[in-house]
Amino acid sequence: MDQTRFKLVPLEPAHYSQVIQLLRDYAESLNLSLDFQNFEKEIADFPGAYSHTNRGAFFVVTDGSQKVVACVGLRPFKGFADTSMKDYQIDRPATTQVCEMKRLYVMPDYRRFKIGGVLVEKLFAAAKEIGYTSMVLDTLPRLAGAIKLYERYGFKEMQGCIDDAGYGRLYYEAPL
Repeated sequence: MDQTRFKLVPLEPAHYSQVIQLLRDYAESLNLSLDFQNFEKEIADFPGAYSHTNRGAFFVVTDGSQKVVACVGLRPFKGFADTSMKDYQIDRPATTQVCEMKRLYVMPDYRRFKIGGVLVEKLFAAAKEIGYTSMVLDTLPRLAGAIKLYERYGFKEMQGCIDDAGYGRLYYEAPL
């Protein structure tokens, strides 16, 4: 990422309206309903679980005109929505060591600038600073570019997770 052209910064209230629009664009790009993840409540409560007081974090990348072109958040992991974790065990909700990456999105015109990797690195650093020891995420098989990015940063597919929502989601975890 060209740091003279883009800035990676923690979320500030001045970013909220742009980020909410970016998240809506992200949801629309998936071409599926995120109702099973309570997406509208997440938007209404934003930053909600991503706030520092909730052991979360949220970062944005802006261009020279202060336009938000990318974002990513982390929040405490409390289980995947509509998922059976038949063989995968995690101590929930008492665990304080596992966080979840959510809403990694880079606007299509900006994907060639390697912003996604910079956001993942920043999120890993923030998660470690908060005290998390591992990070999980869910994604869709058709998001091949995102999956390659996650695997490059040490995410491994979690076996034993079944997507009860019927979207074929894949589940990944990485140590921090």
